[in-house]
Amino acid sequence: MSNPIARRTVLGLLGTAAGAAALSGFVPTRASAAGGPDVTLVDNGTSVTLANGIIQFTVIKSSAKISDLRLIGSTQGNGGANLLSGSHGSGYTTFNYSGASGATGMSGAAFRIVSQSADRIEISMLANDPSRLTFYLDIRMALERGASGLHSYWIVKYPEAMPDGLSLGQLRYAFAADDPAFRWFVVDDARGIRQRPTIPDTQNWVTLQDTTYALPDGSIYSKYQNSS
Repeated sequence: MSNPIARRTVLGLLGTAAGAAALSGFVPTRASAAGGPDVTLVDNGTSVTLANGIIQFTVIKSSAKISDLRLIGSTQGNGGANLLSGSHGSGYTTFNYSGASGATGMSGAAFRIVSQSADRIEISMLANDPSRLTFYLDIRMALERGASGLHSYWIVKYPEAMPDGLSLGQLRYAFAADDPAFRWFVVDDARGIRQRPTIPDTQNWVTLQDTTYALPDGSIYSKYQNSS
């Protein structure tokens, strides 16, 4: 854990971009920032679906979990495939902080549409209840016309109403692709194109330490060797 956070300190503005169009095997249609279909939002009740003709994603309002991600503008005939399909596939939050019994995620968030136009839609999932989370967290997601990925940033605060003694270990948003169609990946040019372990590999590997394994072919695999 880090040292306790000072009261009223704004912890930061965390930004990520989910570059879904870069995923291997999927080729989106070309569109400039000024071109392409309108950005749309469909309210499904407990979730919303945003789309722009290239990418489409569905977000659970209460948890900011992305349950469905599709490259609907793909020219490869796979635009209907959910890239986060499967029992473990999703985009999700993970928090480690003082006072929590273990890793937790966002729940009970208040949803609102921050802004909406044909060019850009931004949504908010806000947690500001100390009984659920001991710091203020506003997860924003946005989709723009012509963009091949969604954008997300977090607003994190520590106001007076929150319990004392906050320490943060981890605030994370991760994507888990459960579909075994994802077999190849690239971290950078130096490491080149790499193949991830197959399911049979994971069933027969030997744990060396933490998340480092000896594969059946004698090679060593660790998820941390793929850090950018």
